[in-house]
Amino acid sequence: MRLLLVKDDEMIGEPVASRLYIRSELEDKLYGCGEEIASNAIEVHVQGLRRKIGSDQIATVRGVGYRIKRCE
Repeated sequence: MRLLLVKDDEMIGEPVASRLYIRSELEDKLYGCGEEIASNAIEVHVQGLRRKIGSDQIATVRGVGYRIKRCE
């Protein structure tokens, strides 16, 4: 399965399994400078991804960010 991170039909990138995605880096990629975002915006995006690819495929690294598990 190939997963692409997309915002408003613009490809942000292809996630790499086992790479740690730091929350602040995700915010920078998803939202431009000066753009106001809700405090839970990243969690909402991650929840949507979990519904699409399975909740067991994205691990939360508490206080840091997220990690996508390797596809078997």
